[in-house]
Amino acid sequence: MDCKSYKIKYYLVILSAVFWLSIVQANYCMGLTNDFRTEKSAYEEFPLWGISASLDFKSGDYGAQTTTRTIYMPFELSRYFSKGELSFTIPYIEQESEGQVKVIGGKPFRSKADRQTQTKTTESGLGDIILKGEYDLWADQADLFFASVSGAVKLPTADEDNGLGTGEYDFTFGVNNKRLLSEKWKIYAGFYYTFIGEPSNEKMDNELAFDLGVSCHVLKEVEARFFYEQSTAIIPGDADPKSVVLGISYELEKNIKLFGDLSLGLSEGSTDIGVSLGINAGF
Repeated sequence: MDCKSYKIKYYLVILSAVFWLSIVQANYCMGLTNDFRTEKSAYEEFPLWGISASLDFKSGDYGAQTTTRTIYMPFELSRYFSKGELSFTIPYIEQESEGQVKVIGGKPFRSKADRQTQTKTTESGLGDIILKGEYDLWADQADLFFASVSGAVKLPTADEDNGLGTGEYDFTFGVNNKRLLSEKWKIYAGFYYTFIGEPSNEKMDNELAFDLGVSCHVLKEVEARFFYEQSTAIIPGDADPKSVVLGISYELEKNIKLFGDLSLGLSEGSTDIGVSLGINAGF
């Protein structure tokens, strides 16, 4: 990679750090709440820290000739502020494939780089660490509408040679919206753009993605949700990934939730089926 590319990445990392530090500074001076924060009243206490862990299983061919199975286990530590949050995610990955699939941010995709083997092999190890910040632009308890902007940096900590990552930095910027229709019903919309770091041996496009969803508290402690997700293909010529997600969460006790998701792919570029089980807690 040339000097110019390194300089651009260096400046983007610095700008991201400055942006997140400004969020932290602003939030120490504010007094409202957010997601373990946003659905609480203006002066109700919310957790300062959160942890989340899950086991995600994904299976699909992603337009290739054989099926790839991926286990993705992220551990996330979050720091909540009155109008935003910062998070740090460390994942472990185990993947069985014939070398045709790589992982970006926990999402497998078909790679056209020359890694294909004649037999399936299993590779495992540390995934790409992700740093993320989110800032609330609008949190109106009266209108029950919430909007935020987010930024994330994917660090190239995964083994590129084994297909667990690309060996490059990625930068994602997004806008998230949530509207509470009643005590039971909520609707969601999110839009994201990712600058994909391009390896020297493969052409990759930046990614534009969105998701739309609805959730309902079927019981006081139980929430069911349905989402539609779509993104542009990272590899030129591949099908755009499209999927639906069915999920449920159970509030075990205050600030502790168990959750499960089932995702079904709707296109060649998507995971055929995915299952996720996890827990998140605030303290």
